[in-house]
Amino acid sequence: MAERLGVSRQTVISIERGRFDPSLPLEFRIAAVSGARSDEIFVPAERAPVSEPLG
Repeated sequence: MAERLGVSRQTVISIERGRFDPSLPLEFRIAAVSGARSDEIFVPAERAPVSEPLG
């Protein structure tokens, strides 16, 4: 898959393990290679709660 996407195997592994968020163009290439829509593969992470202002 990495070769078809034009990235390293390490990049694919990092994306699979959630250590790396792909760029939008790479996300679209992953979707095309996988035969799926981007929103079927990538789900937005939950937003972190807003912390209290400092001071």
